[in-house]
Amino acid sequence: MTMIHNFCIDHPKQLERGENAYASGHVVEVRFDSDFKPAVLTGKVMASMKNKSYNVEICIDLDGGIVDATCQCPRGQVICHHMAALCIHAYHNVSFTDKACQWNIPKRAGGR
Repeated sequence: MTMIHNFCIDHPKQLERGENAYASGHVVEVRFDSDFKPAVLTGKVMASMKNKSYNVEICIDLDGGIVDATCQCPRGQVICHHMAALCIHAYHNVSFTDKACQWNIPKRAGGR
C-alpha cells in the first residue's frame, strides 16, 4: 500500500476517488505479468458513470515502486483515479506468486 500512497502522494483526491471506485466494483479486468522488467499491471476500470471503461497500464519495479502509468481517460497522462483503483485492486487481489506452483507439475516416469 505504501507504493500506491507514494505514487499518489501529490494527488490525494485521486487516491480517495480510486478507493471509492475499487469499493464500488469499477475494476472489471486485471492482468499482472511479473515476467517483464518492470512488471506490468493492466486492466479495465469503469468510468464514474459506469457506461464506459478505460484501459489502464501500470509499470512496477518490484524493488522500487511504480515507475510509469497510463490511462485512456482524459486525465490519463497524469495520475487519475482509474490508476489508483487498479493499484488498490491489485493490492487486495493479486499475488506476485500467481503462477503455476512447482508441486503442481506432474512427476516424470521413475518418480523424479
